[in-house]
Order: sequence, then C-alpha cells, then structure tokens
Amino acid sequence: MRVSNIIKPFRSGIHGVHHYETLGRGLFFRLFFLPLVFLSSFAAPTPLLKEKVKKRIGISAPFYKLRIEGDISIVLTNDSVNVLYIESNAHDWEKVKMHLEAGTLVVRDVRDRLFSKLKLHVSSKGIESIQLNGDADISSSELISNNNIRFELNGNIEVKIKTKGSVAFEGPEDVEIRRY
Repeated sequence: MRVSNIIKPFRSGIHGVHHYETLGRGLFFRLFFLPLVFLSSFAAPTPLLKEKVKKRIGISAPFYKLRIEGDISIVLTNDSVNVLYIESNAHDWEKVKMHLEAGTLVVRDVRDRLFSKLKLHVSSKGIESIQLNGDADISSSELISNNNIRFELNGNIEVKIKTKGSVAFEGPEDVEIRRY
C-alpha cells in the first residue's frame, strides 16, 4: 500500500495551505488501537512488596532515648516497653539499621526509595527524649501516658501528639508550635 493512498492533501480556503485528511481510518484502528488494547490486557502481577505490613521487634535492653536518622515517621503508643513495630513494605525492613548506644535506641534509614513510607510504632513509656533527623511526622495513636518527654527536631517535621504531660521541643528557630 502506498502512502499516497492513505493520506491525501486537500485545499482549504487559505491560499497555499494544505490540510491532510486520512482516507484509511481502519488502518489507524488496526495499527494503533488494537495493539494498545491487546498489550493492556496483560496486566502485570501486583508485587507483594507494595503491601504494608507490621513487623514486631523486641529490644533486648531498656532504652530511654530514641534517635531517628532518616525519613521515618513515629507513632507513639502505650504498648509494652522495649517492643516496637515497623510498618513498611517487606523489602524495606532489611534496610533499616538499629542498635543501642548507652540507653539510646538508634534507628537509621538507609533506603534509597523516595516514595515508600516507613513508620515506627514505639511505646512512649519510659522514653525521656526523641531526636529526629529527617523529614517525617510524629503522632500518637492515643493519649500517651508519658508525663515528660523532650523532642529534638532537625528537619521538616510535623508533631501531632495527645498527652496530658509536659512536652519540650528543641530545634531550629523556625519551629512553629500549635496547640489543639
């Protein structure tokens, strides 16, 4: 089939301007639309890595301070002490490093994924201070029972916690504190 049989110029009212009209509309349908429908009918299987799951982690020694390095959101709970949960894709668990340093639990996020969120559920009981270096949120799932907690914030962090105790904040000068 020659190109001249498919596309034919026709003259418009404007002098010297050609517009093109297709004569083979069925050809367009066969060349583009049918393969598109055919290819889209084979949906890729949904990987299990996209599912959010919670993993329970028991800490062997007591800790009084929590230091987070990376983009990890924190949810404070009233659960038992020395137990925390990581909520993320199963693939991301391996890339979270934890260790104890003189009563401080250090959690470091070494993931290279920008769009997956990691959430750490930790008991507020016995925690004296939380240092967060990264872009994340701190929230509470309920009214926390800790009477005195101090936050050291370095990064773009939003804190929404419910407590009857006192809360102290340290951080850059552009920290905005709102009470609800």
